[in-house]
Amino acid sequence: MAGLLIVSGSSYGAGLAASFPQLVVARGVGGMGSALFISGLTNRILRIIEPSAMGSATGSFRASFLVGASAGPLVGGLVAARFGLGAPFIFYATGLLVATAITWVVMKNKTLVDDGPKRSPLEALRAARPLLGDRRYILALLATLVSWWTVAGPAQTVGPVFARAVLKLSSSEIGLAITMLSVGEILILLVAGRASDRYGRRVVLAPSLAVTAAATAAIGLIDAGSAWAYFPLMMAIGMGIAAVGAASGGLLADAIPREGSGAAVGVNQMAGDLGYLTSPLTVGTLAERSGFGAAYIAGALPAALVFLASLRLPRRTTP
Repeated sequence: MAGLLIVSGSSYGAGLAASFPQLVVARGVGGMGSALFISGLTNRILRIIEPSAMGSATGSFRASFLVGASAGPLVGGLVAARFGLGAPFIFYATGLLVATAITWVVMKNKTLVDDGPKRSPLEALRAARPLLGDRRYILALLATLVSWWTVAGPAQTVGPVFARAVLKLSSSEIGLAITMLSVGEILILLVAGRASDRYGRRVVLAPSLAVTAAATAAIGLIDAGSAWAYFPLMMAIGMGIAAVGAASGGLLADAIPREGSGAAVGVNQMAGDLGYLTSPLTVGTLAERSGFGAAYIAGALPAALVFLASLRLPRRTTP
């Protein structure tokens, strides 16, 4: 609830900002709130879902975010066109207040029963330390990093520049290509989640990492004469990272005790943030200095390395 309220306040601030620095500060504060409520949501899912069903639960959870990510730009555009560019922030902030009220109603009688012993942040970190020796947890962290690294750098930041400069695609065609990421995710999410529960995390994780690495590297090999290949490759990347996310969510549930660990979930989110922050800088710099081919190979490298590590997972990681 604290995270939702922080993001709501920051969004009101962004909608009412009178200068660019004010907007930047408001959005930065919103990032802190997002970290809080996403970690809280993930930890809640880990506590109420059996590990044997966690792949399916993770797929449904990610699918709900995709629905928002797909509908958000459309709704935001309509609101902005009618009420001004600040209005979508106000609209979003008010929606978060509604979400906070729903959270209070749904969880008010469950918090004290379900949340277990209270720990200080330092105690929580100490309690989570043994997980750093668990291969399942480490692979979950690496898979999360790979997902956000691939989305942030090769797909969404360098991708549009490559599509315009090399493939000569129009703005609408570039928008369609980025949309193919979400299409690929939606097509595979629930199937991948169920498969990771039924057949094991490795069976889903390893092939999806291989697909992600291969599709990312292949984009750097196409040119204007084969620009059509950009669209299915973007869809393949979406499918790959969606399946990686479903399997890594299952690995988290396998590794983290049923009473949950906010610290362990927070570290997992930090792994994703690390990939999201470093990928655009790394891949973008390589694209400028060494060309798009080298940039896309670098973009594919983390997925390829984690693929090799995933082969050492046992086929079954849950009872």
